[in-house]
Order: sequence, then C-alpha cells, then structure tokens
Amino acid sequence: MDPISTYKANDITMPKTLNLFSRDRDLLQKYVEFLGGFPIIIKSLGGSHGVGVMKIDSFS
Repeated sequence: MDPISTYKANDITMPKTLNLFSRDRDLLQKYVEFLGGFPIIIKSLGGSHGVGVMKIDSFS
C-alpha cells in the first residue's frame, strides 16, 4: 500500500500537496495561495527519504 493510502486508511492528516512541473510565475503564485501562502516546503519527486527537502519563504 502506498503511503498516502496508508495515511487515509488510518485517519492521519496530510498537508495540502501538489505535483508541480512549471516555472510560470503566475501559476506558481496561484499554487502558493492554494497552499496557504509562504512558507512552503518543497521536495523532489521519487522517494529521496528527505534528501533535498527545502523550506521556501518567498519568491525572492
């Protein structure tokens, strides 16, 4: 069973999550707003076990 299904099956909440493949600044702003604003946490796709996780505080 994948992790997301396991969380749901056990009533474990998970933060809003998006898969993003764009560098369009307007689209990125909409995604940040959807997520609740800065700061946001980003990570690479593909089971890196936390390697490469970053906190982003702004577009700057």
